[in-house]
Amino acid sequence: MAKLSGTRWWRAVKLPEVEATANREIERFQRRFGPITSPVIPVDRFVEDLWGLRYVHADPAMFGIPAEAQGGLCVDLRKIVISDAVTHLGQQNMVKLHEGCHWVRHVPLQVRVSHNQEPLLDVVAKPTRLWYCRGEACYRDGQREEPYMFREAEFFGACMLLPREWFTPRAERRIHQAWRETWRGHAFPGQGWFRLVGERAVPPVLERAVHLLHEQHQGEVSKTVIRIRLAEIGWAPPFSQQRPDQGMSHLRDVLPTVVKQLCGPLSDAAGTGGVVVGARPQEPQYAEPQDGENQSDGIWE
Repeated sequence: MAKLSGTRWWRAVKLPEVEATANREIERFQRRFGPITSPVIPVDRFVEDLWGLRYVHADPAMFGIPAEAQGGLCVDLRKIVISDAVTHLGQQNMVKLHEGCHWVRHVPLQVRVSHNQEPLLDVVAKPTRLWYCRGEACYRDGQREEPYMFREAEFFGACMLLPREWFTPRAERRIHQAWRETWRGHAFPGQGWFRLVGERAVPPVLERAVHLLHEQHQGEVSKTVIRIRLAEIGWAPPFSQQRPDQGMSHLRDVLPTVVKQLCGPLSDAAGTGGVVVGARPQEPQYAEPQDGENQSDGIWE
């Protein structure tokens, strides 16, 4: 995933345009093929039926793509190449949509039109036009392109997998649920919760929320994409400030005075499972979801 840092990088990327493109592609799909009823968009149908592309899992070097790249787009073959090293379903979906963005936004229109009526080739051949990304740079036929193409493709994939209009209320519910399970009996501070409770209190809540959202999307969306999208809609700290590797260890030195000020008195050892001041907290016992929270929402209706 892209490393989100620096204003200059973001200034070069037309994020509203990219998100609008993703929304238009979803609307175009539903006009042609009917409403989407699954928790996650049918990525393969977008690739094959809407964009007229194929994808193959292979060694990128077979197609002239550097071996370290996760994937690439062979324009002449109208084929997305996904590296054999990418085994997680969520990452594979992201590669498909990343390359799909190059096809929709970056490949010149006349190239797409000229290939629309041509048969798809199943043979391995060295194509004359290649698009692939390495790190934060994007390459076309081996020549470095503007880095905004890489960031746009990553953002496009996140917007396709987690559209803002339905992901925002779902993220809010999961953050609320994670807060209740981690800090039982304490009122939720609101959307800016991660700026109010002190950085050491954030990871356990955030990690639980990401886990819940990952489960709800059936593993088809990677946790990294969920983290980035949560930050972009204002329900989590910036991605570069999230520390998933430290998890519950942050609770050892949690700032009890900050939590007390915002959420009311901390419960004692005989209380309802809240944090005990001065003691090392135990792993929270997650409560069973209420009011059908784990049921599939009618998000596309």
